[in-house]
Amino acid sequence: MDRKTMALLVLSVLVGFAAKAGPSDDVSRLWSDYKSLKSEFNDMDKKVEEFIGKSRQLRELDKTELDALISQICRQDVERNDDEADRLVKSMSEKSQEKATAAFTTLESEGKDLQYKVSQLVDKMKTSLRNIEPYKSIDEVKSDAADLYSQQESTRDYTSKLYDKLDADYNSMKNVKEGVMKGSNNPRLRAAMDYGKEKHEYNQRICAEKELSLSSGKPDCVTFAKDNCAVWEFKPDTYSESDARRQAEDYVPDVQRYFKDKQIAIDNCKKDSNGLPIFEAKGVLYPACRPQQRP
Repeated sequence: MDRKTMALLVLSVLVGFAAKAGPSDDVSRLWSDYKSLKSEFNDMDKKVEEFIGKSRQLRELDKTELDALISQICRQDVERNDDEADRLVKSMSEKSQEKATAAFTTLESEGKDLQYKVSQLVDKMKTSLRNIEPYKSIDEVKSDAADLYSQQESTRDYTSKLYDKLDADYNSMKNVKEGVMKGSNNPRLRAAMDYGKEKHEYNQRICAEKELSLSSGKPDCVTFAKDNCAVWEFKPDTYSESDARRQAEDYVPDVQRYFKDKQIAIDNCKKDSNGLPIFEAKGVLYPACRPQQRP
């Protein structure tokens, strides 16, 4: 048999097969397509659940790290000006920020990729439904096609809900950027930094002088009650009262020298044997802020 005859024979067989192909074969092919899409959905469902698990871990990490930072800040007794507060948070939060940023960057990329793939799967299922629709009107296959359409439609709905679930979690995860990654601009961290400043300012209502710049430091408060002059130190209750009083004692010699010739001390303070005004050292504690208080 020559090549020409062989080619004609093959063509004849193919035409014969094509002639035999009909709605039943088409629906069978659509069933096969649906099974592939269903398998793709199952794989995507698993990946989305894994992503959500990692996303929740990241959000919990952010909350834990944020609470830990607030606890550290609340334990501190530092100069409460904005520069010092920002420096404190920056030094404390660098490792937390680095950890959260690295995890977030990886998950953000993974989340975007999953969103695209799930949306593509939804589109493929919509196309498949449109392809099945005409066969629901053909007597030979309408029952089979209707069953296929129903299952395909149900899977399409599940896939759409899967996208919505992924999208909601992805948007929640993005809030991590407002946590430790935001540093001193985070409202809770800023409130914790301002808390000590506010407590100091409240206690300093009694002070004639406050935050004096002396070689030994900055005493929180100096008062001049008649015959009872005092140097005060205010600290959060993460310290002891004796800690606060000892720090006030450290300031006393400088305070005595500073006010030796000041009229307010001459009029109100007792004098020691050297003629220096006498100042009692006093320590006062205030309740430190707490993470659960959401300052």
